[in-house]
Amino acid sequence: MNTMNSIIDDVLIKTERKVVLALPLALGKALHFANALYQRACEDQSIDLTIVSALTLSRPIGKSLIEKRFFDPFNERHFGNFPDPFYERDRLKGCLPNNIRVCEFYYPPGKYLGNEHAQRNYISSNYTHAARDIVDRGVNVIAQIIAPGEGEQDGFMSLSCNSDLTLDVVKGARQKGREIIVIGQVNRELPFMFGDARVKKDFFDYILDAPEYEHRLFAPPKLSISEQDYMIALYVSTLIKDGGELQIGIGSLGDAIVSILLTRHQNNADYLEILKDFQVFEKYRELISEWGDTAIFKEGLFGASEMMVDGFIQLIEAGIVKREVFDNPIFQKLLNDHKSQLSQDYLANHQSESGVTQGALVHAAFFLGAHSFYQKLREMPEEQRKKIRMRSVLRVNELFGHEEIDRLHRQHGRFINTCMMTTLTGGSCSDILEDGQVISGVGGQYNFVAQAHALHDARSILMMRATGSHRGPDSSNILSDYGHITIPKHLRDIVVTEYGIANLRGKTDEEIVIELIQITDSRFQQELIDWAKKHQKLSKNFELDERYRHNTVANLKLKISKFKKLGLFQPFPLGCDFTPVELKIGKALKYIKRAKNHGAPILVLLLKAIFLTSNKMRMTYRTELERMNFVRISSFEEWLMSRLLVQALEASQN
Repeated sequence: MNTMNSIIDDVLIKTERKVVLALPLALGKALHFANALYQRACEDQSIDLTIVSALTLSRPIGKSLIEKRFFDPFNERHFGNFPDPFYERDRLKGCLPNNIRVCEFYYPPGKYLGNEHAQRNYISSNYTHAARDIVDRGVNVIAQIIAPGEGEQDGFMSLSCNSDLTLDVVKGARQKGREIIVIGQVNRELPFMFGDARVKKDFFDYILDAPEYEHRLFAPPKLSISEQDYMIALYVSTLIKDGGELQIGIGSLGDAIVSILLTRHQNNADYLEILKDFQVFEKYRELISEWGDTAIFKEGLFGASEMMVDGFIQLIEAGIVKREVFDNPIFQKLLNDHKSQLSQDYLANHQSESGVTQGALVHAAFFLGAHSFYQKLREMPEEQRKKIRMRSVLRVNELFGHEEIDRLHRQHGRFINTCMMTTLTGGSCSDILEDGQVISGVGGQYNFVAQAHALHDARSILMMRATGSHRGPDSSNILSDYGHITIPKHLRDIVVTEYGIANLRGKTDEEIVIELIQITDSRFQQELIDWAKKHQKLSKNFELDERYRHNTVANLKLKISKFKKLGLFQPFPLGCDFTPVELKIGKALKYIKRAKNHGAPILVLLLKAIFLTSNKMRMTYRTELERMNFVRISSFEEWLMSRLLVQALEASQN
């Protein structure tokens, strides 16, 4: 039986102590192996270790006393025995040994701002180029968590959460004549997934299968959905055509889209009333009529997303994602053309042909989500699980090599992604600030934007909050210009903010400017109009239509409040990982953080906190103080932090 130490000994011998270790993006990292190898390299400086990966996940760490008191109990409850990567711990502290290097092509958004090692060792790659680039870096070991096969699947293993790059990396290395060691670490919390994820046991050179290597899967805590995110999702939902294809991502915007689609399908009258109140048809009737839909889903959608999130399961359960696709072009074309009798006849006469009998509801390259999501996948009947087909990212994010069938699968494709900023001439920034600091990475965004332009009935939709903090506490995300662009102007398509839809494809520079100003926060519209006129991008006689002059958060909140009373636009429609008390405390901590960022307000907050009466604290906020272990005070820091918390709780509830 393979032991951890014996495998590491073999790896060091075969690689001559120069290890280039590939770990899958996000969930699929074999962390017990990675940690043991990292520890060995820390103790033995003769080992040259490079780790190549993306989206390293770790539990949140509080920096201050008040943050630690909040996160420590939550982490214990939510993450359990999930093993944080040792290399991540040291990278965040800035103390990686000189013989160890960590290179990644995608980061958790904003996590490594100001982190020198991460900023120097970022690899800018399209997701579809990542396997090639990893091979070119000389990868010689790859380690992934896997699900064991049982019953009919005995003798097989599943790459489960990550079919995205592993097969392509191994194939690419061996095509170059290089030896690559493939290590699987069994984790029975993973569901056994099919498609490209199902591989024979002998695909692996070593398999670690012991109780001490099992651990709880990482589940990112659900984030609350703001009114702004709901409005973005509302506009996006009108562009999703029944019978089409859907790609969405993780986070509050993805959850908001799922929630609004559920409302559209299950409570269509309420949905149409919301659209009416926000004058959506009045502003965008022509666009929605040609490219969108607002009715319930009769044919349903097919999901093709590099990342499968738990929202897809809810859409399947609701009967929204129900359009099965097949890998037989003739059969699929008959289905697309609604020739039901001919398709039934074809099915009856071609049962033995590949791609006819087993359909798919979703194609995905990796998945990540809530604990309940993993549980649903594990408990799902095998035949249903086979309809969620895990594939190489080359099969999901690109058309090349399988274009005929993909064009049939992806009719009316809607590729929905997020960007940070958009310039008035139509370029969008999604990954890097203009000073070069990496926020996240391009990932698959460029792939899907390009794919939308390659498919005749598809659209790329970039979602963006109208304001942000990149140029101060509150500034416009629609800018005159910017020093970095992810999606160039010539690939512009649709941009959506909480104030509406900008349809940019095929438009002139002046038309682009007008479309974008119409969805800009009204505080910044005149400044952008003046810039565009000065730079000959807008007629000197231009006047903004009155309908677009009232783009304010206050107006949104006022209209949304009516529908909140009906149970819509709730902050956690798809579930919440925090207790009600933790939600209140979390809101207070965000209030403190905002006050710190603004300078003077934190001083005011501290002064008010100092003069709080102990009786008021105990009477009003005892439950919150107990949760934060601030009942018995034993130091000045605890005394001050407990009062700061109470003052923030009071201020954040108003």
